[in-house]
Amino acid sequence: MIDIIFYTKNDKKYSFECSGHAGYSDYGNDIVCSAVSALVINCINSINELTDSKTKLDSDDENGGYLKFEVESALSSDVSILIESLYLGLNEIKKNYNNYIDLHIEEV
Repeated sequence: MIDIIFYTKNDKKYSFECSGHAGYSDYGNDIVCSAVSALVINCINSINELTDSKTKLDSDDENGGYLKFEVESALSSDVSILIESLYLGLNEIKKNYNNYIDLHIEEV
């Protein structure tokens, strides 16, 4: 199962952490993992390329299945929209593949 935690401050999402594998299908054919990966990578790339925000990315490139992304600068409305869009997209995947993805929100 893919476990995704969105971290919030004052009800604004500013960071997220993804871990695990969906296990929907064999490696390379897992549509749930592919969909989650595409949304997450697109969000990170969009924030880094389209905004001036300072960000931090930690990932396990060797084993895969783990990534943590954090906006370290002040949270702009553009960044908030992009992260909220990611959450909405992942929530839609969860609706159809509930046994393969779990979403959490934690206030820090």
